[in-house]
Amino acid sequence: MRSARILELLGWSSLAEMRMQHKAIMMYKIVHGLAPPYMTDMFREQLGPKVYDLRNSKLNLEIPTARTSLFKNSFAFTGASIWNALPDDLKQLLSVSAFKKKIKTYSFSSTTTNNSLLFC
Repeated sequence: MRSARILELLGWSSLAEMRMQHKAIMMYKIVHGLAPPYMTDMFREQLGPKVYDLRNSKLNLEIPTARTSLFKNSFAFTGASIWNALPDDLKQLLSVSAFKKKIKTYSFSSTTTNNSLLFC
């Protein structure tokens, strides 16, 4: 029996899903000013809606340009991508504890169009 099947039977998240949850929690802290400056300085708000941005959220972050495949695995790239994929109601929660509770039940696979995020 494969480990993914065992995790599913137990009702546990996959390791990729848990990594995404932890990154999302860290991104919540960064966006809401609860993280150290060296982390918050890595990210900037998206200034205006992009033409191709269908979600058009005011809470999105700028995704840095990845010139190498190695950079696509960095926290700066994957963190911003994960954050931008979240619905606005999750991003606007008022406390870290409320965000943690909601993110544990949120399914990343239903909203991420880029499957590579599942392996970050």
